[in-house]
Amino acid sequence: MKRRMGIDGMIKKGWRPAFTLVELLAVMSLLSLFVAALAVSHKAPMERARLRNAQERIEGIDRRLRLTVRRSGTPVELHVEVTDGVFTVRNKEDSEGYGESYRLPPSVRLKQVYVDREQVAGKETTIRYSSSGMTPTFAIGLEGTGGQIRWILFVGATGQTVEFADLSELRPFLNLD
Repeated sequence: MKRRMGIDGMIKKGWRPAFTLVELLAVMSLLSLFVAALAVSHKAPMERARLRNAQERIEGIDRRLRLTVRRSGTPVELHVEVTDGVFTVRNKEDSEGYGESYRLPPSVRLKQVYVDREQVAGKETTIRYSSSGMTPTFAIGLEGTGGQIRWILFVGATGQTVEFADLSELRPFLNLD
């Protein structure tokens, strides 16, 4: 045990009142390595969660639109801005958006959109919901920042959604071959 002189001139035994600078630096270095490892290991699951959340939001908009249109009998449109990743609900008679609008998070982008067997070539498209809640069959491709791709097929007559990992799996359902 080390002996130290106290302020009063008496010899003190035992503990030191603080950590040394070297000890503090060692602990801080270990903590920073631990935090960096956590951040890296949680990045991929977070990106997948954001992609899944975007998918669920788009599916939810479609379900709510179909139910609302069936109840009210008023046709509506879902306006999709492909380049900006914005989904806006519009009344068929009005050009103004109303009700619900959703913008994809910055970590997710629209890869491609197919409506009624045609790839959307422009910057935007409109999906029309009839008064009975039916639409043309359409597919939306979402891409996350980590390169994950998820395709969602919306069956026009029923509103059922089917998820695909690759466009090649989706092609037969859209009759693209």
